[in-house]
Amino acid sequence: MTKNTKIILILLVIAVVLILYFALSSEKVVIFNSEINKNAEATKIIQEEIRESYTEKINKFFVDIEFLNVSELSIKNIMIMKDQLLGLIVPEEYKEFHLDLVLTIDELSKKLEAEEPIEKEFESIKSMRGSL
Repeated sequence: MTKNTKIILILLVIAVVLILYFALSSEKVVIFNSEINKNAEATKIIQEEIRESYTEKINKFFVDIEFLNVSELSIKNIMIMKDQLLGLIVPEEYKEFHLDLVLTIDELSKKLEAEEPIEKEFESIKSMRGSL
């Protein structure tokens, strides 16, 4: 065999090996994509559970608020409410609502400490349920 034929034969063998390597490695990508899909489904389920849990707890919070009168509010009660809200895991879609609610309760606490009227803030908290 001539030198050129040997080189072509070696290049042909290398090409076949590379083709087989890429053909066999593509199956692993398919398996990997299915794992990504499973993880995406699991993440979606977890997010849905977080959303359901949050709406359940925040609705209970508003039900408790409805039965309170302004005269029954104390700094201790407000701090308990704020701690309950800060302990919740908030889904992405409710983050702005939750932040507004916590800030309103914080403002209510500051006004109560300064012995200023708090009826406006308390009614504002009650009305926030409609924006949930």
